[in-house]
Amino acid sequence: MKNERQRDQGPSRKREKPRGREKGHKANIKEEKFCNENLWEQFSRFMNQYFLLIACLQLWSLITPVNPASTWGPLIFIFAVSATKEAWDDYNRYLSDKKANERKVWVVKEGIRKQIEAQDIRVGNIVWLRENDEVPCDLVLIGTSDPQGICFLETAALDGETDLKTRMIPSACSGLESEQLHRIKGVIECPNPDKDIRRFDANMRLFPPFLDNDICPLNINNTLLQSCYLRNTEWACGVAVYTGNETKLGMSRGIPEPKLTAVDAMIDKLTGAIFLFQLVVVIVLGIAGNIWKDTEARKQWYVKYPSEGPWYELLVIPLRFELLCSIMIPISIKVSLDLVKSIYAKFIDWDEEMFDHDANTPAHAANTAISEDLGQVEYILTDKTGTLTENRMAFRRCCIGGFFYGNENGDALKDAELLNAISNNIPDVIRFITVMAICNTVVPIKSFSGAITYKAQSQDEEALVTAAAMLHVVLTRKSGNIIEVSFSGALVQYEILDILEFTSERKRMSIVAKDCQSGKIILLTKGADEAILPHACSDVPRSLFCDNKQDGRIFYLDFSLWRCPRWATALEVEIVSGLSSSHNYGAFIEKDGAGFKGPIKLVGFKDGDMDLSTYPWTYQVGLKGEFARIFDPVEQEKVSWIALEPDKIQATFIWYKAYFDAPDGKDPISIYLGGMGKGQAWVNGHGIGRYWSLVAPKDGCSETCNYRGAYNEKKCRTNCGKPTQTWYHIPREWLQASNNLFVIFEETGGNPLTIKLKKIATKTICAEVSEMHSPPLSAWQKSELYTRDILPVTASPELLLHCDDGHRISAITFASFGTPHGVCQNFSEGRCHSERSLSVVSEACLGKNRCSIRVAVTDFSPDPCRGVVKTLAVQAECSSPSDYEMFPWS
Repeated sequence: MKNERQRDQGPSRKREKPRGREKGHKANIKEEKFCNENLWEQFSRFMNQYFLLIACLQLWSLITPVNPASTWGPLIFIFAVSATKEAWDDYNRYLSDKKANERKVWVVKEGIRKQIEAQDIRVGNIVWLRENDEVPCDLVLIGTSDPQGICFLETAALDGETDLKTRMIPSACSGLESEQLHRIKGVIECPNPDKDIRRFDANMRLFPPFLDNDICPLNINNTLLQSCYLRNTEWACGVAVYTGNETKLGMSRGIPEPKLTAVDAMIDKLTGAIFLFQLVVVIVLGIAGNIWKDTEARKQWYVKYPSEGPWYELLVIPLRFELLCSIMIPISIKVSLDLVKSIYAKFIDWDEEMFDHDANTPAHAANTAISEDLGQVEYILTDKTGTLTENRMAFRRCCIGGFFYGNENGDALKDAELLNAISNNIPDVIRFITVMAICNTVVPIKSFSGAITYKAQSQDEEALVTAAAMLHVVLTRKSGNIIEVSFSGALVQYEILDILEFTSERKRMSIVAKDCQSGKIILLTKGADEAILPHACSDVPRSLFCDNKQDGRIFYLDFSLWRCPRWATALEVEIVSGLSSSHNYGAFIEKDGAGFKGPIKLVGFKDGDMDLSTYPWTYQVGLKGEFARIFDPVEQEKVSWIALEPDKIQATFIWYKAYFDAPDGKDPISIYLGGMGKGQAWVNGHGIGRYWSLVAPKDGCSETCNYRGAYNEKKCRTNCGKPTQTWYHIPREWLQASNNLFVIFEETGGNPLTIKLKKIATKTICAEVSEMHSPPLSAWQKSELYTRDILPVTASPELLLHCDDGHRISAITFASFGTPHGVCQNFSEGRCHSERSLSVVSEACLGKNRCSIRVAVTDFSPDPCRGVVKTLAVQAECSSPSDYEMFPWS
């Protein structure tokens, strides 16, 4: 759980973790643990085990032919050299970890930005990054310098990809200024640490006043992972969720395990083979030696063998032969190899030809065994041309309208024919350059001096946009869905209607744009030739494509000029389906069979209908409007709204908005949505929730209600033929004096012009009348008033309810005809109670300013308790409804 310190700092993960200290080395070399680990690693190798066996055998004076020091001395020296090499490698890793841990980073503490060491970052800290900074831990992105809330990330340290990746802030953080990010509060619920760099499933909940406890889902596109670099973004900030060795990179890296290099493994295998050969030789010579000893040696006076020896006498001669054969594996081979590898590593560090002049970085051998590993490389495999070309893209050649510009060894930007074609406004050339300029995800950045730079995910997009700018078609600005392009000084605006991003399956990127001046809608596509040419129609000029010798294709299609039924196979059909009241929702819904089930057909073609039911379909939970937060007072201004005309109300899946002024006073406010179907509603960015004007069946309701006996779904049904709910409460805390934004998303159809506000002031009134009370004077007959005789009164007592002027009885909160107990606002049913009490009183009084009910058994029949004097007790609510209209809808 969070502590108070984390609440002040910002969103934090529920399970607090220690500091973000990284540990990639095995152990600090000052610790005794290193010696134990190193000895275990050394003696896990067969060669060292063999040398230890020989050294131990030489401690037995009966079998050793030499002084044991002659073996123990070199063995200790070899182990010392190997341990020193490993200690040096571990020390370098320690220095690398120390440098990473002590790197200075900016964090927000108590609303103030402070600089601390990376190892002091704790889960829940807000970390502030600047352009080209390395990400010190795994962060959830909550703010960037980009108005659209995106930033660019270099992930080469994770996946080896040099193309920049786009990361986006969660929808809950949209519109927050940098000052607000210093005071943000909330909770991030995320899973336990794992090493999957492609998945992150979590939830964010911000505390008021930022958002009223709405849960915002998070995914990997909302994260900045450790060891990535922030590129082409002035600043970004995020909340630390995983630190130290719990980051995804730390979980993947783990603690380095001892491993044998290729040469060490080969030497171990050869040592094992030689040892097996030695065993064969030792066994043969040992058997022969023991036979000679028993047959000949005891007869020789100078050998002086005793007549009877100890039990281990048979092992003496074989072990002597083992020591004599130990020279087959020289003990110096290990230390020689370690020294040579260390010298090779230093040669790599000293190699001037491996110096990177662009980065001003020399070559560095991370460990002494790297030269040996490099020597084992036989093949170099690359997955794409960008690795070989270093992603240095240049616009050299193109083919437009059947004419080639530039040459294979030249530069198309300097081709006089291409420049003349642009200056003469050749349509095909202008379209070609237009696609280069706007069919991309590049973001233009204008400096104070007016110079424009481009931020791009990939170098090829940046190269195309830069080339278009040099050809006088300059991408100058992107603001929301609006793109601004300068054609030789003249500004032209396009509205981006949709973007079909590049994927490995489609092998192309497309955008659908609208020319804001002419109103034409155009499709711009670029991608691989095999992905675009099959979708081209015969009546579309092929001259708009590059020739077959090129790697890319550019496609420009004007919807107002061409009609191409076959091109419809390239369309992406989107179906919006409401899943409320279905048996499931969310992830894996395609396996549960919920939602839209088809069939799906496109009709109206000359060649017949097109059945899309068997096509591969994908789904996305949520709406683009929700992701764009168009219900927010700030974000809704970035969307184009159309004034609503009463005779052109669209039926399904549409957004509406209107403004209204808050009613005076402090009385509760409700909004009427009975004229709508089903959807969601927001006021000033706050979610009222879902509404659904579902009408109950007309039949099935009964005047009496008795739950006794077996359960039946038809028992005690009420409100037959009426909507389940029509009025929804709006907290006054959400409102301002005027210009309150009301946004709804309607799914099934409805008329927003029926929506209205109501201010409700309530007052409780009560009455209690017994059968023994006198009837009202208006019910007496004259003969009963003036006679002196005692006559039975024919009228019954009446209970009168009366609200103040301007108020109406809005609810009956209690009604009991029988023997009720208690007083006003504390009534309760007695042992005698008529089940028709509430229905009789409600029918007589609801919606009226005043009403009267006869206190008679005949009105509440059957008699709930014969022979008992009964009382009618009623408690009701009086309200003063006041309707308020909305401002014009759009």
